[in-house]
Amino acid sequence: METIRATKPLTASGAMQYTFRGIPRQDGRVGTRNYLAVLIASNCAASAARFAAEWFDEDRMAEWPQVDGVLPLVHDVGCGMEMTGEPMDLLRRTLSGTIRHPNIAGAVVLALGCERNNVRAFFKQEGLQESRMLRAIVLQESGGTAGAVQAAREALLEMLPVANSQHRVEVPFSALTVGLQHYGTGAEKAIRDAAQALSETGARLILADSRGPGREAGPHPVYGVSPGAYRRYGELAGEERVTVMQAPENPVIATTGQLAAGASLVLAAFDHATDVGATAVPCIKLATAERSWSRVGMDMDMASCAKEQALRDVLPGMLEGYASGQPTLAEKAAAGDAEFIPWPVGVLV
Repeated sequence: METIRATKPLTASGAMQYTFRGIPRQDGRVGTRNYLAVLIASNCAASAARFAAEWFDEDRMAEWPQVDGVLPLVHDVGCGMEMTGEPMDLLRRTLSGTIRHPNIAGAVVLALGCERNNVRAFFKQEGLQESRMLRAIVLQESGGTAGAVQAAREALLEMLPVANSQHRVEVPFSALTVGLQHYGTGAEKAIRDAAQALSETGARLILADSRGPGREAGPHPVYGVSPGAYRRYGELAGEERVTVMQAPENPVIATTGQLAAGASLVLAAFDHATDVGATAVPCIKLATAERSWSRVGMDMDMASCAKEQALRDVLPGMLEGYASGQPTLAEKAAAGDAEFIPWPVGVLV
């Protein structure tokens, strides 16, 4: 692995001043990518969402070079489930958090029309209002699949010039929110080191934890940091420097929750090899075992430790590049379209 050395100037206190080139949004947050998205109220509209988004291929997108793409963010729930209660609330806050995410410049939400997650009730509960950059389209009110797909494409075409007007500017690391995950004993230590390194740059952190909220804030037994708040899965992170979000030990489901919570980058450490990726939020994969790095290094973005430097010295410089638009290996492989999965509560633990 090529070692990246920190070259940023020092502050008066001796700490590195890290910045990245991000995309400012109206709500004050800063994105690391610039996407339009097609989401669904339920799995019943999944095919229509894909048809709408995939029409915007590389040739059509050439006219809007500042836009990273049009993403179909589909999932398997929203229809056969209770209309109230935590499972529905979790789905809705995950979808609304994704719609509001600073990496998403605009979104179309497709619905069949008779699903349990009624799109108008969803918008009302989450305080979402239709606008030029947010549209809700119902198949049963739009002439079926073909009519809804055409309406979605027309809405996206109206959004593209606005999204294309957004440009990257230099911002401090305090505008960066990083989701952290670990899978394995060595990975646990690596993420503790990463959390310490990133806390010194000013970046905000969202730590995925399977044990959930409800305890008094204090030193975390795994990460060794003192979180200011615990959050439910997919709940928007606040102003605290460190948030612990409940999530199952599943990297795809955890990444989806961290996306909804506001993470604009995700760093996941693995003892084992993986090719997991994600759309909407860049997912950087950290190999913490030599066997994983040697077997599938082409799928892993970095090793946990370079011989010349400790992780805490290498990591901020690497994340600066990814936050500024450098593609992760998953992004280069165009992987992640099928890896938007809100937590199906009661199925996974």
